[in-house]
Amino acid sequence: MGKTEREKKSEILVYNILDQICKRQPGNEIFPLEKGEFLIVHSGGNWKNLRTQLSASMIEYANTNVFFGSSSILNGHQEFEIGMDQSKEAVECAVFYNQDKEIEYENICRFPVPSSPYQQEQELFQSLLSSDQDAAWNNCKNMLVKLKADCYPPAECFSYLMEILDIYRRAAKEFRVPLHSMEFKGRNICEYIKDLSTLQECELAFYEFTGKLTDAVRKSRLPRERDEILTIKQHVMLYYKDNIDLNTIAKLVNMSPSHLSSLFKKETGENFSTYLTEVRMEAAKRLLKSPHALIYEVAEQTGYANSSYFGKAFKKFYGFTPEEYKKNSNIQERSFLTMQESKDTEST
Repeated sequence: MGKTEREKKSEILVYNILDQICKRQPGNEIFPLEKGEFLIVHSGGNWKNLRTQLSASMIEYANTNVFFGSSSILNGHQEFEIGMDQSKEAVECAVFYNQDKEIEYENICRFPVPSSPYQQEQELFQSLLSSDQDAAWNNCKNMLVKLKADCYPPAECFSYLMEILDIYRRAAKEFRVPLHSMEFKGRNICEYIKDLSTLQECELAFYEFTGKLTDAVRKSRLPRERDEILTIKQHVMLYYKDNIDLNTIAKLVNMSPSHLSSLFKKETGENFSTYLTEVRMEAAKRLLKSPHALIYEVAEQTGYANSSYFGKAFKKFYGFTPEEYKKNSNIQERSFLTMQESKDTEST
């Protein structure tokens, strides 16, 4: 789709303003790129003063803000492409964080956004289950704060946001509210958020979607749902690491194992053992994302007696081994979501 005449005139105006200011200092060259981006090659003069003049002039004459991202110092023209890529990545961070000050490439964090503590994830999950919109949003907001602790590349931020959305998916699944039907402004919520440009936009989308999902969970609650089932689910979510079986759970709610088994199946549509496996697999997936996680440790932390049995259970559930999942970031970010949406569809 081509640019409109208005867009073309706007870009020409912006370029002329930037070009005139750059020419005031020797050693600066400006090149128009795409999508309203401009590359400035700075080799002389005071960069801080130039940046201040550019920003002020854009506000005064073009009525728009400008974002700056700078590369590291280049050692020659042969590093031109490297510098351009670095400055593009830096300006993407500036836009994402809505920073009116310059983002330097060297200050971008190169580590993945740390996963949230398990307790924090559980608090969000439980508040979604109880359809408490205010509590759910507060818990979500506390998790989003982590993105502001450092300057992360947008791609890493969106990966972390998908982890949070996975908690929403789990809550939807508990009440058989399929995520694929939970569209947000006419689109799948995951794809909608991936297309946003700033963290502020993402926060607003999460706020609105939290209200939408808690409302859907509230409406999907069955009048005949029993407190015993919620008690069991909460116990499993907290103690899945332990040696849990139907007998121990039956004692928890003062029922016989056979009666509990049939009641759980009737109320949830699945066997207790299946539910327990799902909870453990969710936890395993989260733990395996850590670069320092060892397979046998993850097995122990998710209630499996040995890594061999855990590996077979993991592959049966997801379709790939723990080792494959741990090594392949594409599986972590894409295949898992696709598989889970497919499983959710089949269960509804």
